[in-house]
Amino acid sequence: MPQKISLRDPFLQNTGKTILVVEDEVDLLDVIGQVLSGAGYRVIVAHTAAEAVLICGHMEESIDIILSDFNLPGGNGSRLAKSVGAIRPNLPVVFMTGNYTAFDRLTSLGFTVLQKPFSFADMEYTVGKTLADSALSHSFEIDKSEAS
Repeated sequence: MPQKISLRDPFLQNTGKTILVVEDEVDLLDVIGQVLSGAGYRVIVAHTAAEAVLICGHMEESIDIILSDFNLPGGNGSRLAKSVGAIRPNLPVVFMTGNYTAFDRLTSLGFTVLQKPFSFADMEYTVGKTLADSALSHSFEIDKSEAS
C-alpha cells in the first residue's frame, strides 16, 4: 500500500527558508505570500521577471527558491530562469501556469510546475519537496566531491 505523505513530514519542514514569489496578478501574489508566510517561509515578492532578476542580483541574503508565474509582463519564465541561473546557479525554480502547452513543455524540460488552478496545500507541498530535493542534490554533490 502506498505511503501517504503529510505536510508535517520532516522533509517538508522548511521554516525560515526564503522564497522569491514572482506574480503579476497582485491579488494572487498577496494570497500566495500570506499562505507561504503562514507556513513559516520568509517571502519576498516581485511583479515582473526584471524585478526578480534585480532582487537576485542585489540582495545579499540567501534566496532558497523561486516560485514564479510562467507568463509575465516583459518576459516569460524561461528567460527568468536563465537570467537568475547566471546570477545564482542551482537556485530551484517552480513555475505556475494555466497554459497546458507551457506546462507540458516545462515538465519535459525537467522543471517543477504547478498547474493553475492549484490548491494551497499542493503549492506548499511542491515548494517543500522541491527544497528538500534541492538540499539532497547539493548534499550528494558535496559527498561526490569529498570522495575524489
